[in-house]
Amino acid sequence: MANLKLQKVDKIYGPVQVLHGIDLDFTGNPFIVFVGPSGCGKSTLLRTIAGLEECSAGRVFIDGQDVTDMPPVDRDISMVFQSYALYPQMTVEENMSFGLRMAKVEKSIIDQKVNAAAKLLKLDKLLHRKPKDLSGGQRQRVAIGRSIVRNPKIFLFDEPLSNLDAELRVEMRIQIAKLHSELQSTMIYVTHDQVEAMTLATQIVVLRDGRVEQVGAPIELYEYPQNQFVAGFIGSPKMNFIDVTVKEVAADVISIQMPGGEVIPVPRKAHNVKVGEELTLGLRPEHLLKDKGEVYRVATKVDFVENLGSISFIYAKTAEVDRIIIQRANYGDTKEGDTLELLVRPSKCYLFRKDGQAIVADRPEA
Repeated sequence: MANLKLQKVDKIYGPVQVLHGIDLDFTGNPFIVFVGPSGCGKSTLLRTIAGLEECSAGRVFIDGQDVTDMPPVDRDISMVFQSYALYPQMTVEENMSFGLRMAKVEKSIIDQKVNAAAKLLKLDKLLHRKPKDLSGGQRQRVAIGRSIVRNPKIFLFDEPLSNLDAELRVEMRIQIAKLHSELQSTMIYVTHDQVEAMTLATQIVVLRDGRVEQVGAPIELYEYPQNQFVAGFIGSPKMNFIDVTVKEVAADVISIQMPGGEVIPVPRKAHNVKVGEELTLGLRPEHLLKDKGEVYRVATKVDFVENLGSISFIYAKTAEVDRIIIQRANYGDTKEGDTLELLVRPSKCYLFRKDGQAIVADRPEA
């Protein structure tokens, strides 16, 4: 368990600034996931915490201690890389114990730690194999085991599952989540895959262009995104966005006009919204075919259907909107060319200003 604090952290490479004033503060033993598109600075931020990159400005604190100028070896962290970084000539046991042997830890303690980590990761029957004799998932578990035996304050994972196939990725996600629960350690995990972020994290940090867009629990980011970027990035399939115009404003309702003329009263405090103002409406695909309560019907024409068995994704369009993605909870008989009614529920609508900032709904009282 370790507390982590970043204070106004910048990273600059020549004329290019990669990180812009990153402020983060985590306590306890969170599972923190840095997520964002390629090039957003998430791996650079992780490497800065590890000490593999120097801060251009700002400070890094671990358990209240300023480690900004400390070398990686003194920070009491351990890092798991995308490429596994195992020694091919060493056995699993030798790879896992290498750091402890270099630190001249007693052999009895090394054996105890390696055996405990191997049992936890289900590697106890593979200790005498070499990396070439292991599957990708087994190699990644060896890399994780090498970190576990050091008992660091913070585990750092840099896209550790990106080299695995889809089935192994799911299995390793479960293994890493269980590991966090059993070890009760602070973990920081970098990925561009928002599904990994949603399933693993207790706290997600969404990054874009080296800046923090939003920090929060997965369900908080999903239900209450602070801006259009977060709303579009968190959720699969991504949220639909439609340009709309404000038709009427009341104390707790903003009535918006769809491109086809339909008017939908969205329950939202006005927050200086004006009649005639252009906004962006956000609609999640899973909310568009549920006839529950008061709904507003919008006719669409089906372009393409992905039938996945338990769910289907319907790609539709209107005369004014090129693409709307609809998620259905079962395998249906909808086909290309069909006309389909969207059932838009005002309570499930998101509104964004043209600068991307959300007009946030009031949260229900606990």
